[in-house]
Amino acid sequence: MKKELIERARRNPARIIFPEGDDKRIKQAIAEIVKLGIAHPVVFTTGGIDIKGVETINPGSEDIIKKYAQLYTHIRERKGVGFDSAVKLLTSNPVFTAALMVRDGFADAMIAGASHTTKDVAKAVIYCIGPREGKSVSSCFIIDTGNEKYGYKGKFIFADCGVIVEPTSEQLAEIAIDSGMLFQKIFSAPPYIAFLSYSTYGSAGGPSVERVRRAVEIVKGIQPDLMVDGELQADAAIVPEVAKRKCPDSFVAGRANVLIFPDLNSGNICYKLVDRLLDAIAIGPIFMGTLKPASDLSRGCEVEEVVLDAAVISVMTQFRDEEPISQKLDTNP
Repeated sequence: MKKELIERARRNPARIIFPEGDDKRIKQAIAEIVKLGIAHPVVFTTGGIDIKGVETINPGSEDIIKKYAQLYTHIRERKGVGFDSAVKLLTSNPVFTAALMVRDGFADAMIAGASHTTKDVAKAVIYCIGPREGKSVSSCFIIDTGNEKYGYKGKFIFADCGVIVEPTSEQLAEIAIDSGMLFQKIFSAPPYIAFLSYSTYGSAGGPSVERVRRAVEIVKGIQPDLMVDGELQADAAIVPEVAKRKCPDSFVAGRANVLIFPDLNSGNICYKLVDRLLDAIAIGPIFMGTLKPASDLSRGCEVEEVVLDAAVISVMTQFRDEEPISQKLDTNP
């Protein structure tokens, strides 16, 4: 996965803001990103960075704060945000400044989260970069398990693992379609999308199972050609032998490479277990449904993950303006 992503990113490297340039891991990653030629980093730093060809910005600059506080005030004026409170926010949290600079066209994308919480990064992305019209902002992880028996040569997308705590059926459907589109673009391979549950085809019941079933119906209604199925237990979704016993007529079961979790608890817990127990590569969370690309790093991220994150974001900017698969979902039953 690493080689393919790097080759594709090099074709048209994105201009990416890294607002946590004083983090040691980010500095190391920036050096590798420049060496590989997969992005043009713009780095926020108060102490400087000794890497040739890297543009640096002091996020505490009076001119920067003033300019983007005015923009934030304009964006959030209906929420009662005044200029003074905007200045206070940007002075204390450079991630918001970076997101505003992306919205303003100074850069193509943003990667943050090495030293900020997902809550902070998600708020900056949602408030400052903003969602596409009619979309909910969600997230996914690109996972390389290293076990080629499952998924697409061991590779998966897991969603949503970082933003929507308890998605509605409509949001689950949107997450699935956006994840499928991203999988197809990143891997140039067809997505097989499984909605996960503790139930397979009615083996159990409950409110979350009903939400998942409704989501499957929504996706099939608006994207009938998309390979999607559910509800499926995890083993039925990815293990061919189990799928043959539990759901032999499914085109998705046993070959799923896009896994849609019923809530944030299950998605986040699963990705962290897979990442650590399998020594997998986990890239993200990558935000979906936004006007421009952005990614939230785990605070436990490693240098290689930051580098691959930059490669993915560069690739995403290459197809950002293409017509999205999904349109605004009809929330009427």
